[in-house]
Amino acid sequence: MDMECSALVGKAYYEIKLDDIAEWWILGGQCACCSHKGPFDRARLERRAQIRFLRFASDFLRCTRCGNKHHNRIYIAGKLPR
Repeated sequence: MDMECSALVGKAYYEIKLDDIAEWWILGGQCACCSHKGPFDRARLERRAQIRFLRFASDFLRCTRCGNKHHNRIYIAGKLPR
């Protein structure tokens, strides 16, 4: 279930903050170079990224396949089981 964050929140990608996305959504990252996708630890990202906007928080993502750190994108990977 890959979903753009803007579709869930109803804002443009550059306006979305981490607080706009409910805790039960699993976030993933997509590499801008090799298009590799994978989930990441949201709590760790929130601790590292003091800036709450997704467009800036994505600078803290690193692709596990190719090592790219630039222009990666955050998306909704799924929902936590209840």
